Amino acid sequence: MHSVERGGRASGLDPRLLISLWVYAYSAGLGSAREIAQHCEWDPAFQLLTGSESVNYHTLAHSRVEPNGYPLFSGPSAPWAVPSPDYRHLAICE
Repeated sequence: MHSVERGGRASGLDPRLLISLWVYAYSAGLGSAREIAQHCEWDPAFQLLTGSESVNYHTLAHSRVEPNGYPLFSGPSAPWAVPSPDYRHLAICE
C-alpha cells in the first residue's frame, strides 16, 4: 500500500474507468456519486463498465476533484479553459 495525498487508501480503480462512469452517468441524467454507485449494483450498462465490481461512492466523489482542489472538468486545467485568443491587435478592414 502506498500513501496518497488525502491520507486514505488509494483506489484500485483505473481513473479512466471513473471518468467513463461520470460521462455515462451524466448522459443518463445522473449527477451524484451515490446514484452512480447504486446503479453500479444493478444497472447492466454500469455493470458492463465496471466489470460487475462494486464502486464506492466516496471513490466516485473524490474522482471529481483534482489534487489542486478544482472540480474535474472545471478550473484552469479543464480542456475548454484555454484562454481565448486576443484579436484586439488586428485591424478591421471594411
